[in-house]
Amino acid sequence: MRTSPFEAIKDAFNRNAHGPDPAVFWGGYTTELPAGPIALPELHTILNDRATPSSIKDAAWTSLVSLARIQPQRWGLIAAAIAIRGLRRAVNRAEYHAPNIDIRDDLESAAVAGFLETVETIDTARPQICARLCQNAYVNARRWAIELKQFQETMRSGVFESHPPPAEYRHVDLVLADAVKEDIITRLQAQLILETRLDHHTVKRTATAHQVGVRQARRERRIGERQLYEWLTGHERHHSRRGGDSTE
Repeated sequence: MRTSPFEAIKDAFNRNAHGPDPAVFWGGYTTELPAGPIALPELHTILNDRATPSSIKDAAWTSLVSLARIQPQRWGLIAAAIAIRGLRRAVNRAEYHAPNIDIRDDLESAAVAGFLETVETIDTARPQICARLCQNAYVNARRWAIELKQFQETMRSGVFESHPPPAEYRHVDLVLADAVKEDIITRLQAQLILETRLDHHTVKRTATAHQVGVRQARRERRIGERQLYEWLTGHERHHSRRGGDSTE
């Protein structure tokens, strides 16, 4: 069964909350919360309760950010799960720019990526820490939605219709092949675009077929589509085509 990025975050939170080695948030000495250990479900409730003062929320989020910077694979996902309401709102807002249910997972991935990237740089001395993290999640998801919509419109244009094209135009698979030949995108990026966007395979199925992780596959596809769009429209910015070298 297909698991969305938000569902994966929820699962990670539950494992950390109820698994054999549960994560524990310590209050008191770093926050205005009661001294001693606080279970994750209780922390989730406190930080999502409208009655909790903003000063307490920000103090707790300051500690969460510090923990996420030290252990991003654990506390980064815990922080994202606690902020899931804000992340859902971010995706719902971003979806307006590309109202296509097929890309919901991509928007969720972009929102989570924006959230986790901002954890590394956010100024915790300023108030509304969680709100600012979610705002950057929205900005990243919106940027991805706009770029994907532009890409899809380009692929649906007369240049890429399925009937035999005029001599000056090429089929999508040939365009992708030319992009690989011209070193615009990698072979993997071309396969991901072709199989998931045009053949409608799931990202998980395609990632498995090419022996890469789902998260890496989404990232490579996103980079490839951006590079391809800029190449096709004549707005090249000379990004690296290699996912590992991208500054995204």
